[in-house]
Amino acid sequence: MKAMIVDDEYYIREGLKRSSLWNELAIEVAGEAEDGASAWSAYLECQPDIMLLDINIPDYNGIELAKRIRGHSADTQIIFLTGYDEFQWVKEAVSLQASDYLLKPVVREELSKALSKAKLQAQLREDRNQREDLLRRQVHDFSKAAHEQWLIDLVQQRRPLDQSLELLASSGVHLDPAEEYAVLCCEVDDFSSFFEGASASDRQLSQYAYRKLVDEALEAYPRVYSFGEVAGRIILLVRLGNGHNQLSEMAEAVRSAVLKYLKLTVSIGISHPVEGLERTFNAYHEAIRAMEYKAIVGGGQIIPYSSTVVTMTHNNRMLDKELYLLSEIRAGNEENVDRILREWTDNLRTMAWNDMRLVASQLVMFVIRLLKEAQIPNKPVVHENPLVGLSDCRTIDELIQFLTEYLTEVGRVIRLSKECRSHKVIEQAKGWIREHLAEDLSLVKLAEHLNMSPKYLSSRFKQATNETFADFTTQIRFERAKALLADPEMKILDIAAKVGFTDTNYFSVAFKKHIGMTPTEYRKKYL
Repeated sequence: MKAMIVDDEYYIREGLKRSSLWNELAIEVAGEAEDGASAWSAYLECQPDIMLLDINIPDYNGIELAKRIRGHSADTQIIFLTGYDEFQWVKEAVSLQASDYLLKPVVREELSKALSKAKLQAQLREDRNQREDLLRRQVHDFSKAAHEQWLIDLVQQRRPLDQSLELLASSGVHLDPAEEYAVLCCEVDDFSSFFEGASASDRQLSQYAYRKLVDEALEAYPRVYSFGEVAGRIILLVRLGNGHNQLSEMAEAVRSAVLKYLKLTVSIGISHPVEGLERTFNAYHEAIRAMEYKAIVGGGQIIPYSSTVVTMTHNNRMLDKELYLLSEIRAGNEENVDRILREWTDNLRTMAWNDMRLVASQLVMFVIRLLKEAQIPNKPVVHENPLVGLSDCRTIDELIQFLTEYLTEVGRVIRLSKECRSHKVIEQAKGWIREHLAEDLSLVKLAEHLNMSPKYLSSRFKQATNETFADFTTQIRFERAKALLADPEMKILDIAAKVGFTDTNYFSVAFKKHIGMTPTEYRKKYL
């Protein structure tokens, strides 16, 4: 608890400050002043619980200062210090709800009683304030819980629409039943497994942090009403007006905030816009079904419901081309991807707009899944939210351009990844050959070491080095032999053994065939 001493006499202030009563009563002297103006500034700065206030001080007297304090706070305990000739002020001091008033010079026992009384009153006021704050929070929490429950009742049609609107209006939420609405379902991916083993309080705190982040991320969108449904899931009811294009922005704001501050991914389903509150029931279930498509496209995605509807006009010819296109994308064959994509989009142009969007959405969802399963190290961001990008297309040309750019880029990323992995495998193969030159080398043994089929390894090796396995191995053997021949102390018999030849004569014949001279001639020429 903090106290402040105001008196224009230095020695009185010092005497009061040095009293042992402060320690005994656990009160800190947090400030002092000698006049009304400086006292008011100091009071605002340190906000003391108790004021020892001399009535007769310069600038404006203690009574005037007390009036200012009372205008600021009714909780500060004021103990007036007065002389005999200032007793006419006592009546006004009483009207200012002074805790006590002491005659100068102040006696220790009287000061002790006055401070103890002021401290007790301050504590009682603090306890009262805390109880009032608790009650206000409980009322607020109850109101918020009721408000959320009424929103749930509205979108799930648990009550008649008129009754839901009346209840919501009583909590300050006024909805136009004829307006246009949409629903977003935001769910933390793997929420239960992420917090597995956590205490109930930790889970509750995480849920609160998630909810708080979502609300803060949407502060710029005042026509959004959020409510929790199950752990890790928040539903957003959006009054659209002219804000159709803001649905994706809202979803991205939520997704980015949760990822940045909680390091968690969120999948968000977006419903179709619907006319009238009575249809929010349909929008609510659309948003949930769209969000559940994360099982197909992976977590952390924004998924419009329009991209999840399976079309019945998806004919076999188109399906065959899609499967072929997907296989070429998976293989990283950019040229084939480009050719098949042109044929596929030509067929796509012949379809009705809605069917075209649905077919394109299905393909993009398969590609998202393919990209997720490709196990690309340091995976680049091909497109932050391809389903949202697709749903934002408003013309056939925009849709075709988006698909072409997106699918071409995915094919390029997969090709580069395969080339990188292939390069690493070939370098491993070369290293293994160099380490085992003294052995009976074979393509089969190398393939077993790399966990690959000999046929595939042979093809990749020739493609990467422009040499067959046998040609490369032979070249490395004789390169190593030439290096060893530089040592005049080393016998040709030993050199032959180190590069995989058990017969010295055969080594000499093979060496001459590839180098143009025998090992002995080579040594004489270059040493």
